[in-house]
Amino acid sequence: DTIHCYDCPSLVSLSSLASLPRESRLQVMRFEKCGLNPTRQDSWDEALQAIGNSSGSRDFCLALRNNAKLTYLPASIQHLRAKQGNVQISLHDNINLQRLPYEVGHLQNMKTLSISGCSPSLGLPWTLGRVHRTCRVIISSRNHTVADLEPSFKQSRKRFIRTLVQLRIMLHREKTRANDRLYRPGGPGYTRAKHKFEMLCGV
Repeated sequence: DTIHCYDCPSLVSLSSLASLPRESRLQVMRFEKCGLNPTRQDSWDEALQAIGNSSGSRDFCLALRNNAKLTYLPASIQHLRAKQGNVQISLHDNINLQRLPYEVGHLQNMKTLSISGCSPSLGLPWTLGRVHRTCRVIISSRNHTVADLEPSFKQSRKRFIRTLVQLRIMLHREKTRANDRLYRPGGPGYTRAKHKFEMLCGV
């Protein structure tokens, strides 16, 4: 079975799919030139969870094409990993799509991801390297596999980890400086601690 919505600017959420029966035979969902808004997070979560839990069909295709208000793909896309068959995700021509969630790496059953025609600044999260190596990734009408892109994912992962380490060091330094300002003689923390100490000692 197929759901195809074309040129429906008033369609801003997927809330109607939250009640999708578990035995649904839905195989294809296509939304093109609609008003889908990713900020309606609850509706995406409930709908994608219902789709992932439906057991009536094995393979599934989600096509979100040319939706001007689609600026990012919600993290709840990971619910599609519950599908027993292969998953294909097509994001053609979403020119305002700025990012894909790290959770896309949970889709071990994904066979195809297409981002042709999307924003040039759209990057692939390094977690995509976790999906099957034969998964096709279509960028600017060119076919790749996850195995082909693996070196790029490794570099992105290294940069991600390096950034986290640098952030942790920076936060530790800032915390140390803040404590120094707070508890140095004459500081507000020092004065409160001194007053409490004197009270406990009965001074």
